[in-house]
Amino acid sequence: MLPTPQAYSSFLIRFWWEPAEATSDGLWRATIEHIQSGEQQAIANVAVIAQFLVEHAGPNPILSPADQTLK
Repeated sequence: MLPTPQAYSSFLIRFWWEPAEATSDGLWRATIEHIQSGEQQAIANVAVIAQFLVEHAGPNPILSPADQTLK
C-alpha cells in the first residue's frame, strides 16, 4: 500500500563545486528541494536542512534540537 500524500514527503539535496574564476579556489554550493511543492532553498548549514524539513514535513523527533542523535 502506498503512503497517503499527508504522510509522505520527498526531498532532494544537491551539492556541487563552483570554481572561482579569479583563483584556483572555489566553493561548495547546496540546495534542498521539496519535491511535492517544487520549493527550493539554498543550504548554508545543517540547521537550514533541518528547518526546511520541519517546515515541509512537520515536526519529527529526530530533528529536534534537543535530540543528540544529529551530532
